[in-house]
Amino acid sequence: MATAVVAGAGIGGLTAASALVSRGWDVTICEQAPELAPVGTAIALTANALHALDAIGLGDDVRALGVPEATGGLRTADGRYLVRVDDRSGVLVLHRSALIDVLRPKDADLRLGTTVEGVTMTAGGPGRLVTSRGEITADLIVAADGARSMLRTLLFPGHPGLRYADYTAMRLTAPYDTAGMAASESWGPGARFGVVPMSPDEVYAYAAFNMPAGSAYDDPRGELKRRFGDWHDPIPQLIEVADNVLQHDVYDLARPLPAYHAGPVAFVGDAAHAMTPDLGQGGCQAIEDGVVLARTVTGADVRGRLPAYTGARLKRTVSIMRQSRQMARLGQVSSPLAVIARTGAMRLVGILPASVTDRALVSLHNWRP
Repeated sequence: MATAVVAGAGIGGLTAASALVSRGWDVTICEQAPELAPVGTAIALTANALHALDAIGLGDDVRALGVPEATGGLRTADGRYLVRVDDRSGVLVLHRSALIDVLRPKDADLRLGTTVEGVTMTAGGPGRLVTSRGEITADLIVAADGARSMLRTLLFPGHPGLRYADYTAMRLTAPYDTAGMAASESWGPGARFGVVPMSPDEVYAYAAFNMPAGSAYDDPRGELKRRFGDWHDPIPQLIEVADNVLQHDVYDLARPLPAYHAGPVAFVGDAAHAMTPDLGQGGCQAIEDGVVLARTVTGADVRGRLPAYTGARLKRTVSIMRQSRQMARLGQVSSPLAVIARTGAMRLVGILPASVTDRALVSLHNWRP
């Protein structure tokens, strides 16, 4: 039986583990956290991620836990619509904890509280993942250890790593009557606020605003009130009743990796292609990675199949990384002239036929493994 060890129990790592288990692999998962607790509050899965989950038999389980997103469009800080979308977007919104529960494979050996410390490789043979609980030898090592991947640093020592996207983000959930509410994102100078209904009585929301890296707030709710308290309804009300507010600075890779494999190691998710959240594709691409990887490494020559994995994933994910970064730059413009130009451009987009504005999303969301 082929063996795999997965470094990291996030979305990409668990998807890869589930996909490999479904194909008869013996899988061990190493996670440094003492419990399997997801980072963040909610996640939106677009059609491409759901197609990938369908391929490993988990799509219906995820759909049963999520809410289809009704998209209202793009708004200004005072509530006027720049781009209106009066339709279902094909996006499913659910709690990250619910997704993690579905992705966790029952037949894998999950080792919590296990820190990855290194990797050793021999020419043409299996690899050994060095952990705080000893070495694990496996035919395949899946590097799913996140945006600040230690394995990426070890195996691509010349890569510059992460770069700051010049804005910080705050996320929250709030109890709120969502009857008639549609998901939307509102733009102001150097700031954005998104509202996503998650159930009849709960909203997921996020804010993004330009700040130097490392700026932290003792009172994040107070900071949101200061910045967004005069924006259109229901933004002030959501801030007031928020259950929690999480802050994180936003980073992506300074440049793409040359490959998503090195020896018997395959990189998935943020370890391979950390991107800004501006297209909502970070978790979705991690899911794609895990499913494609399991389909690619068939047969006895696992290491010999990994270049095909890079070939299947590199071009697509690099394109999405760059589009996400471009959207971040557009959304975070702050100078008065740039904001005026952006508003005019978005209004032009808003009057274009849907067939034109939707075309850019077809290759993104229609992907199937």
